[in-house]
Order: sequence, then structure tokens, then C-alpha cells
Amino acid sequence: MIEVSVNNASKSFGFKNVLDGFDLEATTGERIALIGPNGCGKSTLFKIISGEEKLDKGMVSTRKGATIGLLSQIPPKVADDVTVRDILLRSFKDLFELEKKLRLAKIIDESEIDTKTVQVGNKVKVLDMEFDEEVEYTIVGSTEVDLSQNRISNESPIGSALLGAKKNQVVEAQTPGGVAKFKILAIKK
Repeated sequence: MIEVSVNNASKSFGFKNVLDGFDLEATTGERIALIGPNGCGKSTLFKIISGEEKLDKGMVSTRKGATIGLLSQIPPKVADDVTVRDILLRSFKDLFELEKKLRLAKIIDESEIDTKTVQVGNKVKVLDMEFDEEVEYTIVGSTEVDLSQNRISNESPIGSALLGAKKNQVVEAQTPGGVAKFKILAIKK
């Protein structure tokens, strides 16, 4: 599968052409080395592929859903106590966060979901005592939140207040708008 394609790329800085009719195709799993003298356009090509620079002429295409990262040769000025390793690790921040989520992820077996107390995976019908309104929430992990579907995180103020509660119990949640009280009406799978 083609990951990146560069076709008939041209780029000039003043009178100096650094790319003139350049073509490149990188496929999944392929490793490519760009070798050339200073000023021949190697860094410029990467800046063009990452979107930092624009072509004068030609076209760059990337696979739908592909993520392009670029680690600059000359990093921006940082604090004196920041190491080269720290700068390199910043490039992989998103990957490390995804790895952490996967490491902490737990598959919930629906047969193990209890309806005696509120837990992740439950649908909880509550009475919002301030507004005298019934609301049903599904308690989910933080990566599954969808407020349009009333899927709230077990780490949110309301979700964490509901965890462990039983039917007919009143719980208080410390929300940004103040303390909210909810009476548990039903707990379902």
C-alpha cells in the first residue's frame, strides 16, 4: 500500500531550485534513505510531506488515516535542563499515550456485570434531585465517553460519585456548577 507519494515536485528559494520534477513513492514497511549534499532539498522534502512547506509545483499524497511526524534537525530553544532524549520522546507522545491506554484497558465480560451496585458497563437511571428529572447514564471508561449518548466516564464527577452506589441510594457529585444530588432509580446491564 502506498503511504506517501510525491509527484513532479518543484520547490525554489529565490533563484535556487532545491526540487525540480522530483518523484517519490513510499509503500508500507519500506525504508528509504535520502542522501545528498547540504542544500539539495532533503529537509525541504520532509517539510513538504509534513505540510510545513508548500510545493511551487507538483503534488503530495498520503494514505488516508496516515500520521506524518517530523523531528526537526534543529529543535526549538528549550530550557537548559531539557535533554536530547526529552526532545525525542516528545515526538512519540501520542504513541506512548495510546500504549498506556492499551496497557490499562480491560475487556468487560457482560456476564460479570453486577446490577446490585453501579460499576463500569452499567446503565444507571437516576433522578436529578435539583431538576426533578430522570436521566439514564451508561458508565464507561474515559476513552469511550460520548455525551450525546449519555455515556459518561467512570472518572467524571458524576460517574465516580455513582460508582459503588446501590438502588434507592442518594449520591452527591462535586461538579463545576456545585454539588449535584442523584437518587439511583435502576441499575441495568
